[in-house]
Amino acid sequence: MAMLLPGVSGSFILLLLGVYSTAINALSTLNIPIIIVIGTGVIVGFIVSSKVIRFLLENYTYATFASIIGLIIGSIFVIYPGIPESGTPFVMSIIALITGLIVANIFNSASPSSK
Repeated sequence: MAMLLPGVSGSFILLLLGVYSTAINALSTLNIPIIIVIGTGVIVGFIVSSKVIRFLLENYTYATFASIIGLIIGSIFVIYPGIPESGTPFVMSIIALITGLIVANIFNSASPSSK
């Protein structure tokens, strides 16, 4: 599920569960049984959580969007810990923000549900 939700790291979830080192070790040593178990969990989690997210978006649209936006806003402080003091990073941040808004509006106007 962590792969589908913005602001939630799959690696962080593995760390919380205490299996990050096991997963990394299995990948580095090509321990196929552990890789299969983790891969199966990823696939099942992806399918189940995508169905849950679809249900929530269809039935509780505003609350779901508010939750997703909250996760994104919460992750901003980890990804981007401060306002840049020099001019170039600040200008690049503003350009990236405007570009993101334009792309989001383009995708929103192109979606079939908005017509």
